[in-house]
Amino acid sequence: MNLSQNKSRFTLIIYLVFLQGILTLHCLGASYTASANGNWDNSSTWSSGRAPADNDTITIPSGTTVSLNVITLQYVSMKIIVNGVLHFNGGKKLHMCEGIIIVNSGGQLEADNSGSKVDICGNPAWDGADGGTGPLIISDPALPVELLSFTVTIINDNIQLNWATASETNSDYFSVERSDDLITFSEIGKVKGAGNSHVRQEYSFEDRQALSSCLYYRIKLVDFDGNVRFTGKTISIKDRSDDAAIVISPNPNNGRIFTLDLSAIKDKEVLISVIDNCGNSLWSQVMDLRAHGNNKFISVNTNTYFTTGIYSIRITGLSGQTCRRFCIARNEE
Repeated sequence: MNLSQNKSRFTLIIYLVFLQGILTLHCLGASYTASANGNWDNSSTWSSGRAPADNDTITIPSGTTVSLNVITLQYVSMKIIVNGVLHFNGGKKLHMCEGIIIVNSGGQLEADNSGSKVDICGNPAWDGADGGTGPLIISDPALPVELLSFTVTIINDNIQLNWATASETNSDYFSVERSDDLITFSEIGKVKGAGNSHVRQEYSFEDRQALSSCLYYRIKLVDFDGNVRFTGKTISIKDRSDDAAIVISPNPNNGRIFTLDLSAIKDKEVLISVIDNCGNSLWSQVMDLRAHGNNKFISVNTNTYFTTGIYSIRITGLSGQTCRRFCIARNEE
């Protein structure tokens, strides 16, 4: 074998060792963070300089928003830690297997619509309509509780929640949470669990302070070790009275000038607020509806150009609170 052949062979060996090293690192995965706001599949979003892959542990820091802009392939053994915001663009889906999403306190999963989903090993684990305020753990839907049903009924103006389980493992209690905007959920009660059970168990909870006309409920299971699991289902009760209607036009709008039809609102005076996805009030104004007669068409001028996104109009009066979501979409100059 001549010198030229030896040199070529040596170069090939070095290349194969280098390639094997890359493949080994890929199989082992990596730990890294989102270094800037950006899209999920954009390598510049991540400190690793590449898009997420199998076996990775990725962290979205507080103050950072990563937008899932694609329907992903199925990631294997991925761990996602959300301290900031993981935003699902309309209809986009995150497919995982043997993975977990940990949303810490202050973190948020948010979605443009209910078509955005997380599934784990082919099983639905989270839906865009469910809300995703931390603390929250989304993992294999093989939960320590098998939920048979979760329903809502109205009894004498109160809200009756009913659910049933087929089995429970190590269950301490159920935490009942309520929201009026699908963004911020608050605990309104606890119901003791069955511990360990393999027979049907039925539960109920009555919400006697349901002031808003549009409400959303979800339940979480807390086990004896303090672990929290979201059951994966959110139910709603809407338009319980004629006071519920808010019509926003145009929708989408630029966030600065739009019209509200509040003709179904019976309050004489209301507080109108623009709310962002974190539940913060960005603009508010008190309106005397008596000045508008029966046709309560309110011209709103916030004198502010908000960034493009999903917001809520919140109407607060003596009779309670009503929220409607709307979209701000404007041309950037």
